[in-house]
Amino acid sequence: MELVEWAKKLRSPDRVERCFNLVILYIALMTFYFCLIVGPQVVLVCTIWASLLLLAVSINVYLEKAESPWAEWSRLPIFLLLGFSVLVYFDGSNKVNHFRFLQFGQEMLFDGDMLKLDELLLGWAFPKGQFALWLDTNPYIGPLSSIGRIYAEVLQVLYVSYYFWGNVLLVWLGFLYFKSIRGTAFQRFETKKRALGWRRAQVFLTAWVGTYMLNFTLNMAFSCTSPRIFIAYTNPIQGLWLADVFRSAVATAARNSYSAFPSGHCGLSALAAFLAFRFGYPKYGRIAAIASALIATATITLRYHYFCDALFAIPMVLAGIYFAGIESEKSFLEILQFSGQQDDDISPGSPRGKDLKDAV
Repeated sequence: MELVEWAKKLRSPDRVERCFNLVILYIALMTFYFCLIVGPQVVLVCTIWASLLLLAVSINVYLEKAESPWAEWSRLPIFLLLGFSVLVYFDGSNKVNHFRFLQFGQEMLFDGDMLKLDELLLGWAFPKGQFALWLDTNPYIGPLSSIGRIYAEVLQVLYVSYYFWGNVLLVWLGFLYFKSIRGTAFQRFETKKRALGWRRAQVFLTAWVGTYMLNFTLNMAFSCTSPRIFIAYTNPIQGLWLADVFRSAVATAARNSYSAFPSGHCGLSALAAFLAFRFGYPKYGRIAAIASALIATATITLRYHYFCDALFAIPMVLAGIYFAGIESEKSFLEILQFSGQQDDDISPGSPRGKDLKDAV
């Protein structure tokens, strides 16, 4: 019954509630698809994960209907399950792709098409449109040169930092919200400050997790490995110390992975920078934006992605931003309105809008 009540939110006029719950529904549907293709025994973690998420949603709906003082704290498992679903469903989508690869082999891969597209776009500048191939045998700045080892070290560290930028923001917003309700579990009515905190968390989760799920879907629809596997290079990339350790770890983690297109590293690091600016952390946003540009450089230089992988990450991120309703400052302020206060004047220049902007 609680799930029926929750399902009604999928048609809610409140864009935040509607889109937030659509992300949850999409995770459940992805699990159903995984099980349909390979069976629940292969993607058991995803099956359990989606079940726990729907259970947590049901408990939250029940407590909110009962006006329980624990209703706000019941959001914690939803927050955690949604946040960590990024890792779980990355593994799940890889298992599905590997299962399909065992059935169809090379026929399911789009690497050849990506290479042709790169050659069409950049073939005039680099062999087969690959900057990494041009570097491969360059005696001055190639991977065997001293300069090559230095930039390989720096870029590899930055490539791994992709896991940092957005997730730090997610943890911070969650911390702020759950800190605000600490010790107030038995206050029946939440304050505007706490309501705003949860709404910000919802918007971030919708953009962040929603874009990741779109990324995984496209990974399965256009499965490909990466240039480092598909293209025969003459010289290996070597760093000074950390680069070799990280490349070995990436190779192990990416074994049986077919998720090069589009590039999550390029797309999600850029999204992290955008979200930092939108949520009122401009200094962090500037640093994240620089890191995002360098991560994009690393993906191409270190042979992890084709150029078109990075290029098509742009519309993917724009889709996630639009889905979350934060494409402009005005739209962001509008979705921060509280339930029951839809008539408030929250235009950027209004007193209410200024209060919300300061709160962000």
